[in-house]
Amino acid sequence: MKPSELYLEMRSLAEKLGIRVVEKILKIPTIPVQSGDCVVYGNLYIYIDRRLGLWEKIQILAIFLHTQPLDDIFVKPAVRDIIERYAQKSKKILKKKETNEHQIGEQYPY
Repeated sequence: MKPSELYLEMRSLAEKLGIRVVEKILKIPTIPVQSGDCVVYGNLYIYIDRRLGLWEKIQILAIFLHTQPLDDIFVKPAVRDIIERYAQKSKKILKKKETNEHQIGEQYPY
C-alpha cells in the first residue's frame, strides 16, 4: 500500500471512530504547539501540522489509533501492521522519556 493510501485509510479509520482529523499549520508565535489529540466540547480531535512529512503524519495517527478500541472495526492488514509497529516504537520512547524525567526530577527537586 502506498503511503498516501495508508494515510487516507488511517484518517478514514479515525473518522469511523468519531474522531475528527484536522490538518492545519500549527504555528502560534507565543505558544509552542505540536500535533496531537485534544478534546473540544466533548469531541475528540487529532490536529496534525500540515507542514509535516507524510510518514510523520502516519506516525501521529498510528500512535493515537493504537489507543483506540479497534476490535469491532475492520482494519486493513497493512494499516493494522503500521499501527502495531508505531505503537511498539512509541512505548519505547515513552519508557525512555519517563526514565529521563525521573532522573531529572531527582537531580533538580522542586
